Amino acid sequence: MISPRRKSALGWRLGIVLSVGLVGTLLGAVCYGQIFRAARSWPAWHDQQVYWNLTEPLRRMMAGESSQTPVQFEQWSAVALQHPNVVRVALLGRNEQVVASAPPGPFSLRQDRRGSEQPFRIFRRPARGSVDHQDVLEIALLVQNKPLPEASAYRSPSYWPIAVMIVAATAGAAVWQWRLWEGPLQHFLRRAQLHLGMQPVTLRGEEIAEGFEALLDHVNALRRDAVHYYDLTQQLQKQIDSRIAVETRQITSRLRRMEKQAVTDPLTGLHNRQVLEQQWPELFRVHAENAADLCVVMIDLDNFKPLNDTLGHAAGDELLKVTGELLRSCAGEEDLAIRLGGDEFLLVLTNVGTAAALPRIKRLIQLFAQHGQTLAIRQPPTMSVGLAGRLDMHASDPTELIAAADAALYLAKRQGKNTLQIAQLRSSYPGGVSPEFAPATPAVP
Repeated sequence: MISPRRKSALGWRLGIVLSVGLVGTLLGAVCYGQIFRAARSWPAWHDQQVYWNLTEPLRRMMAGESSQTPVQFEQWSAVALQHPNVVRVALLGRNEQVVASAPPGPFSLRQDRRGSEQPFRIFRRPARGSVDHQDVLEIALLVQNKPLPEASAYRSPSYWPIAVMIVAATAGAAVWQWRLWEGPLQHFLRRAQLHLGMQPVTLRGEEIAEGFEALLDHVNALRRDAVHYYDLTQQLQKQIDSRIAVETRQITSRLRRMEKQAVTDPLTGLHNRQVLEQQWPELFRVHAENAADLCVVMIDLDNFKPLNDTLGHAAGDELLKVTGELLRSCAGEEDLAIRLGGDEFLLVLTNVGTAAALPRIKRLIQLFAQHGQTLAIRQPPTMSVGLAGRLDMHASDPTELIAAADAALYLAKRQGKNTLQIAQLRSSYPGGVSPEFAPATPAVP
């Protein structure tokens, strides 16, 4: 019992052989038709060439192209009439008028009738010249309408032997071509089976088609698996990218919070000492290079310890928060508000001198004192402030300006607290600082 696949393979082979044979037969028939046509037209072409050569000496003589002795019409006609097929010769002038003919007599052009059944036909050839002072335009030959003896030897070839040879050659070529394909196909199948991990089997004939179908099924299965694994890989990659993006955002957010916490006082929300150490030297350098003024304000809270002891640490923390809010409201976008630790604070006011900074600092002291009056305590908290300007102190070093502001704060604490002291050069005031208000006098009456 022949399997459907084997039937398909046999039909495929037979179709190839028949197709190649049919194409070869058609090509052979076309080639033979051309050969047969040429063979049949050979006698007529041969006769035409013979008559052409026969009239060539006379044409050359009349055209003046011959270097030999001129040929006379009588001499040439005598030679031409010796040809077995030539009956009469003539020279034609204008309007097909007969200029000369041999043998003498009428020459009728009506005998030029095409057809193998006519006994005679006329061969005409253009030739320009003159004979006996008359213009000649053509040379005409009246010839018998039969092939020349030497042309009759050419016979048309037989069709069937050539056709049989072509068909046989085509069939042999088809079989040989199939054998030529079978070896490379077997080698290809064997290599493919080994590469794909299949058991190599030698196949012949129609089994090659089955082998190719099995190989194609295996390749298609591998392709489906590859597409499936590719889709899984893409999904996994998307999940990984999404998870990495989420974790990256979380880590970035945590880092920003940690960075902010590292430079921010958790209680008051102000900058801590680390910001002062990082930004203060560069800030001072920029102002010094641009000859701009800069103020440092050192702040210390008065009576803070009695507040903690009387109202508790919660009240102290609340006071520190209020102080942070007041300092943020006093500082600009480019200023620094820093908690140094405990109840000590520092303000850096950029691009302002002591004269411009005084109203802001007085307002700060007044607002803090008003808040302290609201607390139920015998000694309400107040604020002592030391102020130092860069241009006033002629400071060339950032630590020098902070030290001057700290010295002014120390003097304010010694002179009764709740005061503002402005640092000046020793040449301007013997103590190194000058009081803005009298000792022990409140900053805000």
